[in-house]
Amino acid sequence: MLINYDKRNVIRPKNFIYPIKSYNKQIDSIEIPRKIFNENGSEYNAGKRKVVFSDLDENNHLNNCVYSDIALDYSPIDLNKYSINKTLINFVNEARLNDELNISVIKGENSYCLNVYNDTADRPCFEAELFFTQNKL
Repeated sequence: MLINYDKRNVIRPKNFIYPIKSYNKQIDSIEIPRKIFNENGSEYNAGKRKVVFSDLDENNHLNNCVYSDIALDYSPIDLNKYSINKTLINFVNEARLNDELNISVIKGENSYCLNVYNDTADRPCFEAELFFTQNKL
């Protein structure tokens, strides 16, 4: 997705000034869950994380690429013994420098969910579900 940083909106393909090659690939479907936080299982508080300068994007918000890093850092499984084979992440609200994030986790049989709440702004930040399989020995 391309963004106009001055206007803070999406640049439509017809307004993009550079040529873009089209591949016209057919896709059966794209999974877009609206809510992924699993209510089944035992939720626990995994800790807090402060947004630091290296987490920021050009808009001085928590870079969405960092969401998966946070999800891995607070994993309830041993990532040396399991492989992540699918990740779903829903952005809810932005976070800024020095905001404190409160991370809750629910571990399921083959996945775990994170609910990341921005305590500083008093609103949800993002939620994620990561699916895993055990590594073969």
